[in-house]
Amino acid sequence: MSNDDTVDYVVSSLLNPRTWNIHVTSELIKFAEHLIHSKKTSKKRLILASDYELNGVIGQYAVCQALGIEMDTEIYYGGDGGTDIKWKTLTIQVKSTPYSISKDGGMPHLIFFNDEKYVADVYILMITKNPQVTFAGWVTRKEVIARYFAKSGFPPDYNGHTTRKVIPIKALNDSIYNEIFQFKVDQF
Repeated sequence: MSNDDTVDYVVSSLLNPRTWNIHVTSELIKFAEHLIHSKKTSKKRLILASDYELNGVIGQYAVCQALGIEMDTEIYYGGDGGTDIKWKTLTIQVKSTPYSISKDGGMPHLIFFNDEKYVADVYILMITKNPQVTFAGWVTRKEVIARYFAKSGFPPDYNGHTTRKVIPIKALNDSIYNEIFQFKVDQF
C-alpha cells in the first residue's frame, strides 16, 4: 500500500461517518491528567487547561477508533515529536478544538505553534464536543507549509509569542466548512 493509498484510507475512515459519539472512559481522563502533569515538569511545553488536554485526547482517541487501532498512551516528557499516531507507513498529528464556531465568532482553524516542526505526513482537525466528535478536515505536511498564515491575539506560548501559524478550516481538504457555514446562515 503506497502512502497515497494509506492517506485515502485514513480519510475515508473518518468521513464515513463524519460525526460520531465516543465513550470517554476514566482511562482517557487519567491519560489527559498525566499529560498535564508531564507538561508541568517540562520547561519547553505549554501547559493547557485540563479541558483542552482532554479535548486533544478525545480527538486522538476518535481517530484511532475510526482506524480500528489502539491509542498510544505512553507519556513522552519531551513531547511526542510531532506525531500522535503511527499507522502503517503514515504518521498523523491530530489537532482538536471544542469549537465548531471559534471564540471570535468565526470558523475554527488548524493552529500550530511558531516553532512547531512539521514532521507528520498528515494533520487532522477534529471538533470535539464530548461525547460527539467530528472530522473537520485535513492537510498533508507540504500543504501546511503552503497554506498557513500568521495570526495574532493568542495567549502567550512558552516563549512568550502571541502569534500562531493558522490554516483556516475552509483551506483544509474534505473540509466541513460548508456545513458549518450553512449552520451559521440557518441561525439567522
